[in-house]
Amino acid sequence: MSIGTQLGQVTKIGGALKPDEEELLGAVIVENRDLFAWSSADMSGIHPDVMSHKLAIFKEARPEP
Repeated sequence: MSIGTQLGQVTKIGGALKPDEEELLGAVIVENRDLFAWSSADMSGIHPDVMSHKLAIFKEARPEP
C-alpha cells in the first residue's frame, strides 16, 4: 500500500485480515500517514540517546540454501 509521496514509501497489511478489516485499516493508515517516518530527518527532536534502532547480526551469518 503506497502511503508516502515518494516511490518506496509503502507499508504492508497482513493477508489474514478480512477484506472489510483490511479496508478499514488502510483508511486509518492513510488518514495518519503524517505519523510515518521515512528517515531520521523526519524524527526531529528525538535524540539518539533516547531512541535508536540497531540491527545486531553476526557478520559471517549466511542464509540457509
